[in-house]
Amino acid sequence: MEYITSRYSNNQRKVSYRIDYWDNYAKLRARIKDDLTNQINEL
Repeated sequence: MEYITSRYSNNQRKVSYRIDYWDNYAKLRARIKDDLTNQINEL
């Protein structure tokens, strides 16, 4: 999921868009799973 904001370019009549935040849900979920697995293995 991206959060997009619009930005106007000076006096020209075009609008440019910029992605402010990238939500890497799958990557974050895999990292949490790996961290929890490592903690269990250390026990």
